[in-house]
Amino acid sequence: MILKLNQGDAYALDFPTEFISTVAFTTLVWLVVTFITPPTNRNTLQAFYNKVRPDGLWTGFSFTGHHSLTGNQEISLTDDGLLDEMGQEKPANYVEGETTEAPPNNLLFLFLCWISAIVMTYGILFLIGKIILGEWTTSAILSGIVLASFFSLRYCIGKTRVFA
Repeated sequence: MILKLNQGDAYALDFPTEFISTVAFTTLVWLVVTFITPPTNRNTLQAFYNKVRPDGLWTGFSFTGHHSLTGNQEISLTDDGLLDEMGQEKPANYVEGETTEAPPNNLLFLFLCWISAIVMTYGILFLIGKIILGEWTTSAILSGIVLASFFSLRYCIGKTRVFA
């Protein structure tokens, strides 16, 4: 039965219908808001890319400015970091005389980090449940899965610039 009579003589939806309608409504709202709001200014995105230099698919963006110092360019130190004579901020890892290049695309390792984190999180949740229920064989298997996903996450995160 999809609809049932509630205490207040109002109709209420059962679980699957209620869940699906909630997800559908939420998805509709965020899609509408996404398409009716103006996109972020490209200069703002470029400034973000220059400052953070994130891993991933940032096609259409290239690392601009912030090259090594040559000649008699002046640097001033501000609260936000180093500025050259044009007032452009130098990245936090800027070294004088060193050319700065865009980071390599580590999308594969970012994807593996994501999968490892999901497996580890759900593994820990199920592990706790199995320990509470006293299912020791399943707990041992889940412990192995959690440890494998943890070491996989730790290895893959070292191949990215997430904590750099």
